[in-house]
Amino acid sequence: TTEEQKLQQRAAYPNVQPMLLDMEGEESYQLVLKAIAARGWRIIDQTIPQTGGRTGNWHIDAVERTPIMNYQDDITIRIRPLAGQTRIDIRSASRIGRHDYGVNASRIEKFTAELQEQLDNK
Repeated sequence: TTEEQKLQQRAAYPNVQPMLLDMEGEESYQLVLKAIAARGWRIIDQTIPQTGGRTGNWHIDAVERTPIMNYQDDITIRIRPLAGQTRIDIRSASRIGRHDYGVNASRIEKFTAELQEQLDNK
């Protein structure tokens, strides 16, 4: 992705941004797992820090099937602890087709809303 493409994506989808949570990495990870389950995504791979979750990143790869045609789309979530916070980065990509017509951005926005709901109900 070129710098120009990144700028175009940010302009077209201003709500698609990393989330910052005011909690430790392990707690954020558990919240992300709940949001994934609520969205009905299937986790296909994950990496968990070996140091008890205080340092290092969590990485989750998941799949969601589209309601029409049952295509599989890929989602990657990176959970990175910061000083007193955790940064959640979410990416979504369609496996088939050149244009997604906003489906991936919408998926990220819905997941972010679900994660916020999990946080509010905590």
